[in-house]
Amino acid sequence: MNTVLRALMATGLMVVSSQSLAAAFQLAEQNVSGLGRAYAGEASAADDASVVARNPALMSQFQGIQVSAAAMYVEPDVSLQGTSTNNGLPANLLDDDSIAPSAVVPAVFMTGRLNDQWSVGAGVYSQFGLATEFDKDYAAGQLAGDTEIVTINTGVSVAYEIDPQWTLALGLNHVYADAKVVRHLGANPLQAPASTEVVNLEGDDSGYGWNLGLSYQIDTDNRLGFHYRSETDITFDGHFSNQLPASFGGTNGVALPGTLELTLPAMAEISGTHKLTEPMTLHYSVLWTGWNSFQ
Repeated sequence: MNTVLRALMATGLMVVSSQSLAAAFQLAEQNVSGLGRAYAGEASAADDASVVARNPALMSQFQGIQVSAAAMYVEPDVSLQGTSTNNGLPANLLDDDSIAPSAVVPAVFMTGRLNDQWSVGAGVYSQFGLATEFDKDYAAGQLAGDTEIVTINTGVSVAYEIDPQWTLALGLNHVYADAKVVRHLGANPLQAPASTEVVNLEGDDSGYGWNLGLSYQIDTDNRLGFHYRSETDITFDGHFSNQLPASFGGTNGVALPGTLELTLPAMAEISGTHKLTEPMTLHYSVLWTGWNSFQ
């Protein structure tokens, strides 16, 4: 792959990174049960089988077989207001509303108690996802366009109850990722159509990661939890094209094979769940995400 092509592909994914906060790249919606508490205490609250995603050590809190399924509807409200341009165009040409489309985030989990000490579980869910949509003739088309990253995490976990207080769990995760990035020329001095594609990148691949969970049952009303999820390296195999002529380093619409590496960041969470009274429980979490690896 030539240097120009690498640069254009890297630029496309760089824009994905810069827009990630606006379009909810990291997803907390692996269950409905935690929604009412804003997903606080996810590493210590044993609500249902979805503990497989946020701390599989909590599987020891259940007896028999548990099944949990959910579908969360996400309706982002993201808008932009232009304040200045570097080419003399009116700033209001950069105004845009509802650039992040709605989405449904499904999840399904199952856990089972094998004996007094061992529990197993599995789940299919998503922890990272992104989508933004701009009009093809948007003035800043080289920085904004269509972006979509979909990930599907399939995980299996096993938990061992060391004693009535401590439980340790390990998990293995397979992450499938599909990405698409489209950018347009936008306003330009060449009198070329603003909708001219300058980046069209599509690819998919999968990677593996692991997770570790620990829970400490202080007493019947108080529990602490810790969960760590490793980085996952994804190498997208796909194709790249644009509508620029070869004289401008373009492909003139011809799709070329290419690869691009992306690292989904590691995450760690420490949580506490404390039953204060019969109708009142305190949940809290400290969540760390290793965004420095997402480049």
